[in-house]
Amino acid sequence: MSPEELVYLGILSASIPVGFLFRFLIDTAGPDLDSNEVLSALLGLRSRTFTQQILNLWTSELTGGEAQMLRNYSCGALTLNSEEPFPELRSSSKAGGGIALRSDYLYYNMWDPHLAFALYSVGNMADYKDQLEECAMSIIGLDFPLSPLFPFSHLVWLSSTNTFCQCHSTPADTKGQMVSLANEVQSYHLERKQEVSSFTKSPVVGGLSHEPSLYDVISYSYCYVGIMTGPFFRYQTYADWLQQSSPLSLPGKEPCLQRLKMVPVYGALFITVNSVFPLGYVRAEEFLEHNYFYRFFYMVAVFFVFRMRFYSAWCGAEAGCISAGLGCYPKGALSKPGGGPTVNYSPDPDAAVEYDFKTIQNIDCYNTDFCVKVRHGMRYWNMTVQWWLHHYIYPNAPFRSYALRAGWTMLISAYWHGLHAGYYLSFLTIPLCIAAETAMEASIRAHLGPVGQKTFDWIHWFLKMRAYDYMCMGFVLLKAGDTINYWSSIYFVIHIVAVVCIAVGQCMKGGSKKERRE
Repeated sequence: MSPEELVYLGILSASIPVGFLFRFLIDTAGPDLDSNEVLSALLGLRSRTFTQQILNLWTSELTGGEAQMLRNYSCGALTLNSEEPFPELRSSSKAGGGIALRSDYLYYNMWDPHLAFALYSVGNMADYKDQLEECAMSIIGLDFPLSPLFPFSHLVWLSSTNTFCQCHSTPADTKGQMVSLANEVQSYHLERKQEVSSFTKSPVVGGLSHEPSLYDVISYSYCYVGIMTGPFFRYQTYADWLQQSSPLSLPGKEPCLQRLKMVPVYGALFITVNSVFPLGYVRAEEFLEHNYFYRFFYMVAVFFVFRMRFYSAWCGAEAGCISAGLGCYPKGALSKPGGGPTVNYSPDPDAAVEYDFKTIQNIDCYNTDFCVKVRHGMRYWNMTVQWWLHHYIYPNAPFRSYALRAGWTMLISAYWHGLHAGYYLSFLTIPLCIAAETAMEASIRAHLGPVGQKTFDWIHWFLKMRAYDYMCMGFVLLKAGDTINYWSSIYFVIHIVAVVCIAVGQCMKGGSKKERRE
């Protein structure tokens, strides 16, 4: 393992006992808990991960630019219907609140473009684009309009920095949180208007209980829980966590151990197989001297290493959330990963209440490996982000067909990850595979008996796994040249199989229509 991976592992491991400490703090402080502890833990984690940026941070802090930053904060980019944006920021009298905000601002100084992009995203969603763009320009010191170039230029800068390689999920998760928060705030105001006009309580489940202040937004966006790997969680989930009345009485140790029980196995498999099949060997000239079947099998091993790595990381991240009590809701609330409760649930005071942590579940390892379809495989992988994509991106796609909507969603997902060409080559292969499996299901599986359908499903599962093996190579090789060189070494087999399946499906579909007409 590289030094960066060891640091990453140490921080991830430390977040689990820290979570139990936060349970105690929340239980002791009660609903009036200040966010200082959350911010302090964040700064401690960041200072050990981004040492060089911390030094730059103190240099920039001495320039006296803090007052200008705080003036930019008060521009009101995150408010929709408030005359005075973020009054809590000016009137807050919480003990140590100024110190915590100053500490978090220090962190923001070393990630200025991240903050500007996050604010820009929220402003777009909240119809404050012009006002927010001015704030973003002030933050990074530009004197010309940014839209629509700013998100693109931000990712160019981000992809070129070493910190992106060390912890690339942090800015991506923050962007997702800002888009989600903008939608939540907008829904909050629409619900309030509806309640006033109809004199009835809004039927929306899981909506905001209050409009967050800027201080709340900062605390939520850079909360230590899941800061390295996710999972994504909505602002209301974060607020519910801090408002838990008796967190020490909620389940913690048992579900935490349950989530961690397979992590040593995943970790051991990751280290072992990675040592035998290193990714870098794919780029070597002698790799092409091996026979076709060896080159084909190599992507199977690489994707296995990829899965074991993320299984370990995400199970550990979920354990960190569980230990802190984040995302703990009654089972009767029917929570969804990322979204939280889906029904209003009032437990019987005389009955024992069962809880779950579905809200922060980010991976279903078994179903990821053994589900049959490509589209189902996406549902069980990075589940909280899949909820975000399905909730905010997929419904707004400018297409009607499922395959095209999936393509649009995958394009946004690739853009969210960064600008490496491998992301786009991989993500945009998914719609092709979905179209292929849809065509084959409609033209062949639908006409088979029970035994035939079972055989079809096994073949479908095998091809699904090979498709993900194939697409994983673009995700890990990153460069267009490396990805295409590898795919060409196995003759673009998955692309060819997918196109053939679509063609066969269309031919059989056309033949069936002709028979019905006759």
